[in-house]
Amino acid sequence: GNFDSFYLNICNLLDRLEIPVGLSSIGVKKEKVSELALKASKDAAASTNPRYATNDALQTLILESLEGARWGKLLKDKSNKTVEIYENL
Repeated sequence: GNFDSFYLNICNLLDRLEIPVGLSSIGVKKEKVSELALKASKDAAASTNPRYATNDALQTLILESLEGARWGKLLKDKSNKTVEIYENL
């Protein structure tokens, strides 16, 4: 097996468990990104991260996570099973 196969299996598991693909599916709105980034930077856990994240970096991460928190783009078959990555990871 390779990484793509492993990744697809993990994505399929997340789909079966009905884990949301992006933050928007749990109600996070684009208008809240700057507020969320500020809260994240002030959270106690932020100091334990191995890398410091600027507010701009946090906003970018949150924006990218609104629609698709998983890497790459995935295709679904008729049963909604993940079948292929069509973008380089």
